[in-house]
Amino acid sequence: MKSGDESEYKLAIIEADEILNDILEKVGYSGETLEEKIDKVSLVVISNKEEILEAHKVRSSIVYNPNYKVELEEAKKLLEIYRKALTDLGML
Repeated sequence: MKSGDESEYKLAIIEADEILNDILEKVGYSGETLEEKIDKVSLVVISNKEEILEAHKVRSSIVYNPNYKVELEEAKKLLEIYRKALTDLGML
């Protein structure tokens, strides 16, 4: 993500969100959406649930608004939020 290409940042956020959603489903958290799955997860399992929900809102903005802007620092922060959740789940 050092290239300065905003589309790369956006894609990384979308992919991180999809990875977390897929892993939650595979470990047994059901739901139609990531929000529904996260609601079923204990804070003991994922300690940054609220941050994940905020990051997911940004992901949705990226998907549904092609003009949505993401700066490198924001992208790094969001990806760190996903990394923390995946670490909490024992996937990293």
